Formats: sequence, C-alpha cells, structure tokens
Amino acid sequence: TVTDTGANTVGVTNTVTRDVRDLTITKSVVNAGGLDPLPVFTVDVVCTIGDEVVRSADNVVISEATAGTVTGVPTGAECTVTEDAVTTPGWTWVVSYAPADGTVTVTDTGANTVGVTNTVTRNSYSVTLAKDWVNGLAGDTAELTIIGGTSAATATATSTASGKAGTESDTTNVASATVVYDETIDISEVLAGVASYESSW
Repeated sequence: TVTDTGANTVGVTNTVTRDVRDLTITKSVVNAGGLDPLPVFTVDVVCTIGDEVVRSADNVVISEATAGTVTGVPTGAECTVTEDAVTTPGWTWVVSYAPADGTVTVTDTGANTVGVTNTVTRNSYSVTLAKDWVNGLAGDTAELTIIGGTSAATATATSTASGKAGTESDTTNVASATVVYDETIDISEVLAGVASYESSW
C-alpha cells in the first residue's frame, strides 16, 4: 500500500539454478574370438563448463547389459568419457567411442549418451616346422606336418637330405601354419629312406 511516509518499495528476488540431466554411457563388445569371461569395464568422466570442472566420476562400471549413469550433470557441460585400459594376455583390445572423441554436450532435450565399443581379437602367431639333418643320407626324406591352426588345415613339407656330413638345416622346405593364442596343434615327421635315425624335437 502506497503511503505518504512509507518506503513504497517492492522487492523482487529471482533464484536461478542450472538444470541438470543424467549422462548415460553404453557398452558394446565385438568378440568374434569368443573371449569368456569378459573383464569388468570402467570409465572415467569429466564434465566442464569453460575451464571449470562441474561434475566428474571415476571408475563407473559399464557392461553390455547395464549402462553407466552419471547423475546431476549441469546442462551445457561438455562431458568426456575415457575408458580405463583393458588388457587380457594373448588378446588385443581396441576401443572406440560415439561420438568419436568420447565427448558430448549435455542438453535439456538431447540423448546425453556416449557409446563405448570394444573390439577384442585373439592374437595370432606363425609356427614353422623345419628339419635339421645330422649326417643325413642323400635322398632320405622327412615329411613334416602341422595339424591345426586357425583354418584347421594341414601344413606339410618334405625335406630331403643332401648327404652333407654333420648338421644340415633345411630352411627352404618348411611347414608353416598360423595359430592363435592358447590353441593346441600337433606336429609330426615321417622319415623315409635307407638310413636309421633317432628324432629329437
């Protein structure tokens, strides 16, 4: 009420708070080699507005079955997701993100989601079976065989002794196969010819 002697003033106060949203981190695994069990996946999240860190979270657990969630992220914040390194003996891991840099700007109406994809492959190695002759009789042969490998094919080679005295290493006629980590293969030789031999591996 306006009076002759009153201050006749109305005060208006506005309280403003920044809207907050949840950030979701999803996980996909491309696992053609059948690694089982899969390791536990964790990510670190840093959200900034300008130079100020407004929200962060470490060791957020994510899986294909359960996405990770970081709550209370102010809208307008730029959030970067980084997966903690994953290592498995005999396997190689490659990580990719969507968006590609693992960074998303949180908005009122956006999906506010970062996808993390891991591609894991079993390491492969080349196995070579070669023949060493010791005083081999000229014309005697050794049939070398590898059974197994990634294609389950049979690799064979025939080494023929030249008759050279002492040790003769045949590095030309070798059996070679590509095998993967933790795979079992069979190797063998069949000797033919005149002389008698004792074999060692």
